[in-house]
Amino acid sequence: MSAALTLVVVLIVVGGPLLYRSVRIVPRDMVDIVERQGRYDRTLSAGPHLIVPFLDRARGRVDLRERVVPSNLWVNTSDDLRVMIDMVLRYRVVDAEAATYGVADVPSAIEQLTATALRDIVGGMDLVRALTSAEEIGSGLRGVLADATGRWGVQVDRVELELPDSPAAWNRRRAERERLAEQDRGAEQDRGAERERGTRRERDAGREGRAGRERGVGRERRASDDP
Repeated sequence: MSAALTLVVVLIVVGGPLLYRSVRIVPRDMVDIVERQGRYDRTLSAGPHLIVPFLDRARGRVDLRERVVPSNLWVNTSDDLRVMIDMVLRYRVVDAEAATYGVADVPSAIEQLTATALRDIVGGMDLVRALTSAEEIGSGLRGVLADATGRWGVQVDRVELELPDSPAAWNRRRAERERLAEQDRGAEQDRGAERERGTRRERDAGREGRAGRERGVGRERRASDDP
């Protein structure tokens, strides 16, 4: 084997893995965090990039797309009543470095912060006020999330809350159910009375039939007794 061929083989064997480790392709709507000697060095945007093997290390990939997180949570009001709030939270990462180093787990941190803030806000309201203050609760929640998540490189775009119906609506529904139940009871009573009338008519018709038959038998007997 010639020296040139040997050199080519060595370059392929050694340079192939080095080239593979040097090329970093980042997909769309993603970024890569690159560290050099254990410290943050730079953020790679979408597209092909070159890094220095053994010196640079890709810490992780951060998704910049909007995330939609639905959840529901039981909270206590100031008058010690429980109410379940359905919520949809929309957020996205705007600073990949802060999201990587500012908090260990962005989704879990946001979930815990949201639950704590919601309990604090609703816990200061009685049931009637809580059920009629969706906008106030949402505004307070957005403020708390904006203060905390900004340090994590996260932007909360939207908070949607769905509260149970107010007590007035509950009373209306209960009254409507009672009205319908009363109608059902009245209809059942009417059907029972109609069945009773039908039964009486059948009994009357049976008695009249038997009486008619008995009268007929009596006439036949009297006719047979006559000379």
